Amino acid sequence: MTYIPLPAHIPARPASPQVRDLGNELESTIQKFRGRSPGLSDEDIRAALSLVEKQHGSLGVGTPRSILAAGLLLGLLLLLALLRLAQS
Repeated sequence: MTYIPLPAHIPARPASPQVRDLGNELESTIQKFRGRSPGLSDEDIRAALSLVEKQHGSLGVGTPRSILAAGLLLGLLLLLALLRLAQS
């Protein structure tokens, strides 16, 4: 059976029947493709899934890096506003 790790930004929750169906369909498709391409590695599968995720965008609130960047930007803007207030 193929192991496909979940991205870290997807919260753990019980899978709906539709999600389980999609998972089964993906597993079946991967197994069929492996039958035609015996050299396919787990890393190749992860890379392909990552590519699909990038093409369709993240469904979560954002990646940890984008959340960190937004937080840093807001903090910097707040610091600049406080410095401006202190000078006046």
